[in-house]
Amino acid sequence: MMNSYDTVNYKIRPQKQIERGLISQLVNTFSNFIGKRINYIGMGSLYFADFVFFNKNCTIDKMISIEKMMDNGEYNIQKEKRFNFNKPLSEIELIPKSVSEAIEDLPLSDNNFVWLDYDGQIEPYMINDLNEIIKKTLATSLIAITYNSGIASRYKSKQEIYIEKCEKEYRDFRTQDDTKKFDKDNYSELALEICEHYLMTKLQDYNNFYKRKMKFEKISNIKYQDGAKMNTIIWVLVDEAQLDSGLLIEKLRQCEISGDVNLTMQVLTLYEKQCLDRCNEKDKANLIKQMGIDQSTVDKYYKYSKYIPEYTEVYI
Repeated sequence: MMNSYDTVNYKIRPQKQIERGLISQLVNTFSNFIGKRINYIGMGSLYFADFVFFNKNCTIDKMISIEKMMDNGEYNIQKEKRFNFNKPLSEIELIPKSVSEAIEDLPLSDNNFVWLDYDGQIEPYMINDLNEIIKKTLATSLIAITYNSGIASRYKSKQEIYIEKCEKEYRDFRTQDDTKKFDKDNYSELALEICEHYLMTKLQDYNNFYKRKMKFEKISNIKYQDGAKMNTIIWVLVDEAQLDSGLLIEKLRQCEISGDVNLTMQVLTLYEKQCLDRCNEKDKANLIKQMGIDQSTVDKYYKYSKYIPEYTEVYI
């Protein structure tokens, strides 16, 4: 089976790079509030772009990349060799397992930023992964998930959705009073809604059973599109026995990435960016008309310009 990193260079996705920049602000705000460096636990793929970026721009301690090394049900040693060969930083610890298998190896008693950066559509196994991480997290942490916002291929055929299969496989995550039905237009939104309600319910169970005081709060809902439509959800899991959750959440909500953030925009050429940069306010409307680009793209360019990368070809 072809892996996404064999066809997509994760270093040259402009909207993903804007997202990294915004997340770095959130991570640093979080780290400054708790007064210490935190660990980054992610899914670096073959390019480890997030790890390089966060190492340069955030106060990170340990770095751990989870990478499943299975192909068609069999362990692929060549894949593990390739990932280790491409590690850009010696500090990165590679765990060659799936997320569910790796959880026992993660330092979840520390303060972490855990980012389950999937490239596929949301599915029940992702909810289980999040649930296990929340169950075993013992210190205030940031937790995020990224997924493709389309319908998972196992639940559709062309433009049809297998509603009965969806309902059956999500049944264990739903309460009796949850009567919303899946359809081809709401799959991603409803799956996320089920996920969040389930995680909230399970966290309350864990608090009661383990005598903990953990609070789970959503901070960001990010949409972007470097080809496929993607969603990133970021939560903060706060140990209220150790920290003032209200004050921490207030600080995090002051970050640019807080709330609903839509990064989807037209890709601008270098010349278009230069024209926007040197344009004065009174000539801006006329320039935009000449350029033939959306006003929303212009607004997002000015808002996020410090995070927008410029790519060029270099001969070595």
